[in-house]
Amino acid sequence: MSKNFSDELQSVMDILKEAVKLPQSFFMLVSPLFLLVILTKKSIVVLTIGTVLILLAICLYMYLALVWMLSIVISVLEDCYGLQAFGKGAQLLKGRKVVGFGLTFVLMILIGVNVLVSNIMISTIAMAFAVLLKMFSMMVYTVFYFDCKQSHGEEIELEENIEYAQVSTLPVVVDL
Repeated sequence: MSKNFSDELQSVMDILKEAVKLPQSFFMLVSPLFLLVILTKKSIVVLTIGTVLILLAICLYMYLALVWMLSIVISVLEDCYGLQAFGKGAQLLKGRKVVGFGLTFVLMILIGVNVLVSNIMISTIAMAFAVLLKMFSMMVYTVFYFDCKQSHGEEIELEENIEYAQVSTLPVVVDL
């Protein structure tokens, strides 16, 4: 690339960042599209191939995110971890990929909305929403894990004899 072209691209990115005030991660996701539009120079073939490659990369990212989240749930609920949990997550996902992609897509949209709204709202509120969203996504993936196990005919193990210990509500007195 020529120095003139890279300076032009950098100035376009700087103008967009200042105009919209979006976080750097947004530009890391969108910059390949800007670069693709600039490099194509009105070539429909290059633009089409680039768009398809970017969409394939997004689908790969969504698939890996889905398997990673399932493997986290598997690591907590079963006696396997690491690559074994990753493999089991990929195995459980067979036959349920469309539902998994739908869940991941909706959660990614919610995360994107949180990122955009966090620039407008007070950061404490945005942080609380991000934490609630993360808890909600872990709950969704846990339910999806049990749904995948049930669709594969695996037995769902539930602990029935769980007893909760009562916690004292009396104030703690420290003798000095």
